Amino acid sequence: MGSSTQRAAASQQRSQKATAHRGIERFFLALEVESVIRQRAADRDAVRTALAALPDDCREILALRESAGLSYDEIAAALSLEVGTVKSRLNRARKKLCIALLKSGNFSDRFPSKQGKGCEA
Repeated sequence: MGSSTQRAAASQQRSQKATAHRGIERFFLALEVESVIRQRAADRDAVRTALAALPDDCREILALRESAGLSYDEIAAALSLEVGTVKSRLNRARKKLCIALLKSGNFSDRFPSKQGKGCEA
């Protein structure tokens, strides 16, 4: 009977340790989530600041594409431009935004989804 009691005590100790471990994991996860939220807010602020510094035509075409979600054809119709002109202006506006973000020190010049295609400041 003594060994049964010992096993029960050992089992209870393991359970308590596991519960404490889960509590520690939750604590660190909460810290990590809080850090990510702060970083995303800082990123949003950096992008807003960089956008505000862009010329009006760059802001306008980026807003139509990225915020309003318009297609190239829809942007071309809205601005009375050729589709090719819309694409080239968007490309230039994105580069200007990227350069502004790099100069402010907020972002890296390499993006994982575009290996080897950073923007030059």
